Parts: sequence; C-alpha cells; structure tokens
Amino acid sequence: MMKLLYRNHFLTILLFALTPLALQLHAQPIPNVTIKDTDGQRQNLREIQKPGKMNVVVLWRGCCTDGLALLEELTEVLASDTTTTALQAISCDDARNSRKVAGQVRAVGYEGPILLDENQDLTRALGINIFPAVILVMNNTVVWRSSGYYPGLVGEVEKEILMQR
Repeated sequence: MMKLLYRNHFLTILLFALTPLALQLHAQPIPNVTIKDTDGQRQNLREIQKPGKMNVVVLWRGCCTDGLALLEELTEVLASDTTTTALQAISCDDARNSRKVAGQVRAVGYEGPILLDENQDLTRALGINIFPAVILVMNNTVVWRSSGYYPGLVGEVEKEILMQR
C-alpha cells in the first residue's frame, strides 16, 4: 500500500514538473488579437511582429515591480542585438491603471512602443495567469514562453534566443 502511494505521489510530481516543459516545446501561432498602444491606436499583434527577427514580448502588470525589473534587464541585454531581436512591452493593467504605464516604462529605459492589454484579451488568448511573462515569437509563432520572475530568467531568455536561430 505504501509503495503504491509513493509511486502515485512520484508520478504526480513528475507530471507537474514536465508540464511547463511541454508548454515550451509546443509551438502555437500568435493569437489574432487587437490591442491599443499608449497613443490610443489599435494594433493587431500579428501585424506588429518584426519579420525575420526573434520578437521578445514582455507582459507585466504595474502592481508587480518584477515585471518592470525584467523589462529593464532585457532592454539592457538586447540593446546591442537589434538586428536579430525586437523587444516589445505589453502592459496588462486595466484602464484605470494604464495611465501610469508610459512613465514607469520610460523610467526603466525602454524606448519602444508600449502596448496595453486593458481587457486582458491577449493574456486570455495566450493562457497567461502569472506575471511577468516572456514569450519568444518567430514568424508569428510562439516558440518559447515563461511565466513569473526568478533569478537567471534573462540568461535563460538569451539562451533560448541563441537556440532558436
């Protein structure tokens, strides 16, 4: 009886450990979602992807300082590699909090366009529940994703970019 319980417990842990890996290995097309930028212009996510480049998309919420820290680190790391990568920032704050986003993002040194997913259409389409999230998009296909912030995440993103080339 104890052996069976141990085996079932082990299989459950193994299943939970491999689930993120399975999500990362399964490529999915980028959702056809329209979101606003900070100027109020509606943008289709598929149309703003840079063709032939690895698009690094960071999704965060303003209440979480880890998202802005991640955006700052990725801005510094990817600044020297603009020929093969493109960084995109998407705030997932609601309409009340989205007014603060532009100032917060400019303070960390990001100078690209800032997109706003105020209705959480994109986060629902991507199945993102934990912020910040990073997705790597190549040719309108999500090739890698990660949710949550942890030490070494930026290095892992760099490694994945090099592996996808």
